[in-house]
Amino acid sequence: MAATKHQTKYRVEGMDCASCASKIDTAVRRMPGVEDVNVSVTAGMITVKHALKSDLAAIEKKVTGLGYTVAQIKGKSEPATRAKADEKHTHDHAGHDHEGDDAGTDHQGHDEEVEGLHGHDYTPTSGPWWNSPKGRLTIASGVALVAAFAVHYV
Repeated sequence: MAATKHQTKYRVEGMDCASCASKIDTAVRRMPGVEDVNVSVTAGMITVKHALKSDLAAIEKKVTGLGYTVAQIKGKSEPATRAKADEKHTHDHAGHDHEGDDAGTDHQGHDEEVEGLHGHDYTPTSGPWWNSPKGRLTIASGVALVAAFAVHYV
């Protein structure tokens, strides 16, 4: 019997491009106990599906060793599961459409959203955006642009 797989999410700072994401994906995927890795550059997140007894500290150390800042997103630690075939609500639209309807009200019966799914974790980052390296670079670029305009028109 295979070990139960769990899912852990991390927020990663310093990951700016697809090459960074590929480097992280390859490094984490090679670690023992890791089944699947999903890296999102735009969200700045890594989702790792792993065995229950995987060494999460080793995953963090590996990503930190690549030059990124990583922090685990705390939430419910639930097994990674597939959607059930007999869900409460289907989106079968055969024979009808939603023209003129408020389709947003046709969703009674859904359970509360599970924390940690599909990018809906809006946990606080390490501080305000202007204290991040990207924020400081953006501010410095703006100051340089204003200075260049001032020098040009003086």
